[in-house]
Amino acid sequence: MRGYPRGGEPTILGHGTPLGQKRAPGGRGGNPMKANLESYEGEHRHPVNRALHAIGIPIVVISIPLVLWDWRWALAIHVAGWAILWTGHFIEGNLPASWRNPAVVFVAPLWWLRRLAGPRRHSDSSKHGD
Repeated sequence: MRGYPRGGEPTILGHGTPLGQKRAPGGRGGNPMKANLESYEGEHRHPVNRALHAIGIPIVVISIPLVLWDWRWALAIHVAGWAILWTGHFIEGNLPASWRNPAVVFVAPLWWLRRLAGPRRHSDSSKHGD
């Protein structure tokens, strides 16, 4: 089904469980934030969608405190940011995850910061020749 990249049906973010079904107690275990970020990453594979999210996410986030300055400008900037994000999903061919799970709006800035930081390097103590 268009809009649902895994198995043709919407899932609970990061858990692969179809919406409307309960997960088994304890879920898959592990780190839920990591699972959420991996799920978010999986729905943003197209390079144009990633580029548009790199622009749109900070615009949406910056628009929030601008409400204190001028709510009309803040609203216009906020809507423009979301339009950029939705355009990315149109190009990718899937629905925004926030339409299925509004909590994703909290994962998106973390995904953006992680991408901004670049690839993570893992140190391997066995290579130090101790």
